[in-house]
Parts: sequence; C-alpha cells; structure tokens
Amino acid sequence: MNESEYTVALRLRENGNHTVTFGNNRSFLNAHSFRFDTAYLSEKPEDFIAVLTKIIIAEIPSGSSVHWLFCGHPVNPKLVSKLHEILARTYPSNYIVPEKPESFHAQSLAIRALNNRYPVNLRQNEFAHPNFQKRAGNRLIRACQMVIAAGLLLALISFGLTKTLNSKIDRLDTRVKELAHQMIPGSQISYPGLEVYEAEKALEEESGALHSFYELFDKSNTALINEILEQANLYHLSLASLSVGKGKLTVSGTASDWDNCQKYRDHLSKCGYSLSLNRRESLADSKVYFTITGHFGNAE
Repeated sequence: MNESEYTVALRLRENGNHTVTFGNNRSFLNAHSFRFDTAYLSEKPEDFIAVLTKIIIAEIPSGSSVHWLFCGHPVNPKLVSKLHEILARTYPSNYIVPEKPESFHAQSLAIRALNNRYPVNLRQNEFAHPNFQKRAGNRLIRACQMVIAAGLLLALISFGLTKTLNSKIDRLDTRVKELAHQMIPGSQISYPGLEVYEAEKALEEESGALHSFYELFDKSNTALINEILEQANLYHLSLASLSVGKGKLTVSGTASDWDNCQKYRDHLSKCGYSLSLNRRESLADSKVYFTITGHFGNAE
C-alpha cells in the first residue's frame, strides 16, 4: 500500500453513534464519531454519506484510493453496497465486510496489542501504570524546560536589541547637538529636543532679512508675474509699474481701449485676488490710464 492508498473502517451502530477510523500504510491516522439516526439509514443513505464525506475530506486528499471496511451492527449487505456506490463517486475504492463485523474493532485492537510492535495502553487515570505516569511527567517537565529556555532566550535577545538601539539613539543625539552648535554657536541646549527649537528660531531670524529677496524667486509669484505680463500683451496694455508680494498686487499702465482695462482686471481676479480698478482718460494723448490694486483672497 502506498501513501495515496487509505484504509477506512466504518463502524455502524444500532444506537446511531457511528465511528469512522482512518489508516495509511499500516499507520493509524485518526478516528471520528458522528451521529446519524439508524432508522433513516436505509431511507436516506445520501444524507448519511453527506455527513460522512465532511469528515473524509478533512483526512483524505481528493482522488486517493480507499479500501473500505464496513463493520459494526447492523451490517446489511444491500445497504453496504448502496453506501459504497455513493462513496465511489468521489473516491475510487473497493470494500469488504469482515467475517465478524460486530467485533472487528475489538479484534483489531487485540491483534495490535499482542503483536508487541505498537504500544497499546488501556489503563487510564488511577489504573495507569507508574512507569507510564512517570514518562508523562518527564515529558511535561521537558516541555516546561523548553518553554523557560525559549523565554530566557527571547529576554536576552530583547535586552541586546534594547542596548543596541539605546546606543544608536545616544550617538544620534550627540550628532544632533553637534550640528546645532555648528549652526548656532554659543547656544545652550538644556534638554533633548531643544536644539530643534533653537535651530528653527535662528533660521527664522536669519531669513527675516532675506524674505523680500526670496519672495522674488517664489515659484507662485513668478508664475503670477508671467500671467500678468502675458495678459497685458493680450489686451494691448502698456504697463508702467508692477508690484507683487505679501499677498498684495498693484498694476498700473495705459490702455488704448476703456473696456480692455475691465477685461484685464476680471482675468486677474481669477488668479485669486480681490481687485479694484481705477481708470481715467487723457485728452492729451487719447489713452486710458488705469491702476489695479488688491489683495489675495475673497472680495470684501
């Protein structure tokens, strides 16, 4: 018998408490008990097999060859044939009914015990043999020792990792303090984390004087200035002055058409500014002089 061939002994009992035992290559695998009313066994064999199949699926891979042993009481040849016919749809199999099906399990247990190749222990609780109890106690002690050893090993690993992490944190803290002193000579770092605050404070003080210079190269301002110049060219405007910064905008210049000033102002408003427009016509050169002023945000 190879590993893909299984032996399954199904013990039918008159009280409805049935047992199924699984073996493979002369090795015991598992045993299960399940309930199915014997009165309905002949009438509804498919229902019985449905309950049994749920157990079989957990023990035997699909497509494996199975040798069935039908035993117990009662064992009706016609019923056994019907049960095997249904089982063979899922598992390729053959079956036999032992000569004495009602005592098959008891005989099998006796043969196993007399063979002396496999240990059989039927003495439980207060009837258990002292040597068996001693071996069981030793196994428990060894299991506890292994758990304790594993716990100590984990504790040592945790301690080592903690020491390593603390050492790295100390080195990083020292490096941060060194960088803080390089950036802010003469600074006093009284507690961890203060170096960040001191560095930010120093950067704010230093950048205050350069804010106007940085603002000229701000990407958002550069894009806005390009938009202002492009739209001025589109509406045929000549700009005399342009001021952008700190959320404020001022544009002044001349236009050849009164309405173009309004269109220009409306377009700039789409950039997010609340703008006002002042216009006046010059009798001397027939040009429209305009000034657009406003701030970033909703109109007041």
